[in-house]
Amino acid sequence: MRTPRRSRRASASTATIARAAIGEELRNTSAGVTFDLRRLRAGDQERFLGAVLNGKRQMPPWRGALQMEQIEAIWAYIRAKVDR
Repeated sequence: MRTPRRSRRASASTATIARAAIGEELRNTSAGVTFDLRRLRAGDQERFLGAVLNGKRQMPPWRGALQMEQIEAIWAYIRAKVDR
């Protein structure tokens, strides 16, 4: 049985997030092309959700590829790293 394309993409994304979590800090290595997660503040959750669900610039939309619980877990991880 083949894994659907979106599931493979979500799995690859989850693996990328897990690799990033190994480091102690969030890093933006895209030279400003993507969201700098370190600049998101607690009040930016709606902005974050909009970008994740609908896409932003070169980042594709993840609506339907990630469950809301997964997106909330990513937000909690960002807040835990930025707010310390």
